[in-house]
Amino acid sequence: MAEKNLRLRVLLAVFILGAGAACSDSDEEDTSTTAEVAVAATAAPSPDPSPSALAVTGPTTARSTDCSAFVVSTTSSAAAVMSVLTATTVSVTTSIAGGFYIDSSCATATTAVTLGADTSSNSVYFKDATAKALTLTFSASGLTSATKAFTVTATDASLYAVTSGATSVTTGICAGPYTIKTYDASSNLASVATEKATALAAGSGVFFLDSVCMNSTATLTIAGGASSGAFYYRTPTIA
Repeated sequence: MAEKNLRLRVLLAVFILGAGAACSDSDEEDTSTTAEVAVAATAAPSPDPSPSALAVTGPTTARSTDCSAFVVSTTSSAAAVMSVLTATTVSVTTSIAGGFYIDSSCATATTAVTLGADTSSNSVYFKDATAKALTLTFSASGLTSATKAFTVTATDASLYAVTSGATSVTTGICAGPYTIKTYDASSNLASVATEKATALAAGSGVFFLDSVCMNSTATLTIAGGASSGAFYYRTPTIA
């Protein structure tokens, strides 16, 4: 928006008549004083003809079972929401594998969302079953792209799995540790909300909670807020 400074020259003529002077050419005294006055004028701003950037609103975190909604909008250079003049296709991508959808149940996948002519926003949905941090990117030709940092977290733990430990043991030797971890339904490592105990059973051996196999046990307890526990095993005979 251009601003022009206009300088106007104003001539101020001040005629001062001498006290008691007669109305004749010889007696009239003509005194003129000139001054300059600076006047500043500002041109009216011209409106943006069309949007210049994309903006996105939505959550920053969701669980692996959630279908999350994001609203994509077009804005002016002043970040004000502004409608597009013609239908505009916005591409949606992620920094790591994940899925965008056009419906709130996350059933129909998509790689783009369309903003209709004379509209300024539309919704798109995202879901990822794997717990991780990623970046969502929204881009369209002629518009500055928008990004959104997003984190997928695990749901409640519902599965157990032994993830480490020897697959064969020597008779009489205290083997281990064997680690049990808890996972959600999408196989993401997940902590248990409250203390959980799981029964241990295998062959003729005995389970223990310590590395010298002195404190025997028939269950392994995983503390609330934790996602793993360990035990040891000893067999008196070859199973």
